[in-house]
Amino acid sequence: MLEDVTSALQDSGALSAVVVVSPDSSIAGTCRGLGAEFVLDQGSGLNQAVTQASAQVCSSSCPEALIVFPVDIPLLKPKTVADVVSTLDDDALPLVVAARSKDGGTNMLLRRPPEVIPASFGTSSFDAHRESAERAEVRFITFESPDLALDIDTEADLRKLLECGEGTRAYSVAKGLLRVTRNERTPNRR
Repeated sequence: MLEDVTSALQDSGALSAVVVVSPDSSIAGTCRGLGAEFVLDQGSGLNQAVTQASAQVCSSSCPEALIVFPVDIPLLKPKTVADVVSTLDDDALPLVVAARSKDGGTNMLLRRPPEVIPASFGTSSFDAHRESAERAEVRFITFESPDLALDIDTEADLRKLLECGEGTRAYSVAKGLLRVTRNERTPNRR
């Protein structure tokens, strides 16, 4: 999924940089090979990782906005990334744009400026992001796209990926995983 999402981000042509943050240093070379910067997460959870990466990006380039895409959304397409970026109008006023996951989480978070609200990923994070924007009196936009609807958390999600994700790298992996899982569950009959 890392390759699917990173490729979509890079191929959109809409971003000035792509940064991957992870506690797994073994993916640093893969990230660089995909044209992305790598930030080693210090291991204190997703929200702290987003804060850490945001601070690192802002210390070197001071972007107008920052967008967080989780890596478990393998259907992401370059056009969707460009459409997200196009929500940034010319007025430069503070803005939060988010996509809701099927379970109430957040599958994309755009913040302008980057620290206008804190990252609050986790259970019911979409509502948490919306409420944070309301408290800060910042305009909030719900972004909807089928590319952002499927995040991979369960075996059922992998099965859904097999229905609609052909052509992604994650599709091939899911197909293999589900074959292995099915074989492990089938009793050996002699």
